[in-house]
Amino acid sequence: MSDYSLNSWEARAWLPWFRDILDSARDLPPRPATLLLARASAPTDGLSGCFVTPGDDLDRVSEAAAEVRRDKPYTMQVRLLS
Repeated sequence: MSDYSLNSWEARAWLPWFRDILDSARDLPPRPATLLLARASAPTDGLSGCFVTPGDDLDRVSEAAAEVRRDKPYTMQVRLLS
C-alpha cells in the first residue's frame, strides 16, 4: 500500500500528505495485533472501556490505571445538556 500511495498519480492526487508522514517519521509500525493481545491480558484489565491507539504507551497507561479510571482521559463520553 505504501509504495502505491507514494507513486501512483491517483494516490498522490488524493493523498498528497502521505509522503510527508513517511519522510518526517510520523508513521507507526503496524501494531494492531500486538495492541489487541496486550488489551486481552490481565495487566490491562483496569483499562476496560478505554480508547487506546497503537501510539499509546500501554505499559505506562496500565501503571496509571487508578488515575485513568478517576480522570477518564481515555474515555469517549457523550455529555448532554442539562
